[in-house]
Amino acid sequence: MLGKTIGRLTVTGFGSGKRDINGKFKSTFICSCECGNEVEVAASDLKKGNTTSCGCYKKERFYEIHS
Repeated sequence: MLGKTIGRLTVTGFGSGKRDINGKFKSTFICSCECGNEVEVAASDLKKGNTTSCGCYKKERFYEIHS
């Protein structure tokens, strides 16, 4: 996954991992977004395509729709 680009995110490293609501451990990756932000994203969300930006795309779309 290192170096792979998914949407606006580019995987730059391995994250520390997170526990989900049920207490299960989830692997994470550190990703840099096109806008310059860095985020830690669950590996499963990246692989499924559920997360494709740091949140900047959602904000951009909101302002486009409501302007």
